[in-house]
Amino acid sequence: MTAATVISKILGTLMGLMMGGVAGCGALIPRHPMYGLLVPTYRDVVGPFFGLPGNYVRLFIGPTNLFAGACMLLGLWTSGLMNGEQQDALLICDGIGLSILILMAFVFHVTLEGLKKALVPCGVMFVMFQTFTICRLQSTPLHDMQPEHAQMVRNFCGVCFMGFLAAIIFRLLYGEDAAILNQRNEFIQLHGGDVEL
Repeated sequence: MTAATVISKILGTLMGLMMGGVAGCGALIPRHPMYGLLVPTYRDVVGPFFGLPGNYVRLFIGPTNLFAGACMLLGLWTSGLMNGEQQDALLICDGIGLSILILMAFVFHVTLEGLKKALVPCGVMFVMFQTFTICRLQSTPLHDMQPEHAQMVRNFCGVCFMGFLAAIIFRLLYGEDAAILNQRNEFIQLHGGDVEL
């Protein structure tokens, strides 16, 4: 096992637990400790930030995080679920997809709270996701993959880029004022739960 594989396994396990167990489950499961905080945050801050209904954003991002985290853990710790190279390609896609999600969260936090507050945790998590992806690419380079698996990774990168671009366009065209959203966010954080504004 190479150093890149070991590093990606450690980082991927942390990322899978964090994104699946905290971000994903916290946005979806009412008894989760984060649910009471995440529901109003998505509804009153994240959704309006992008000019979209907050609950729809939560019901898209929550399952995405849960699925990505679970697949990360399954892909790293099981073998034989599928062709080994296909599994490696999907792990690379998982790292890329999570990197884009956290990059969007970074943009959100920088816009509302400033760079200093956004560096931790978003900046740190982005570095973790990128390190994971680079390590996976070191373990399984695209040029060594079968053409269909390498193309799948490239296509997924294109889809992620288009999603990121769409989110930025929605923010610019339909997003609410950052100062108002920051006040809402601070109110929700202060009261620590599902408070109607």
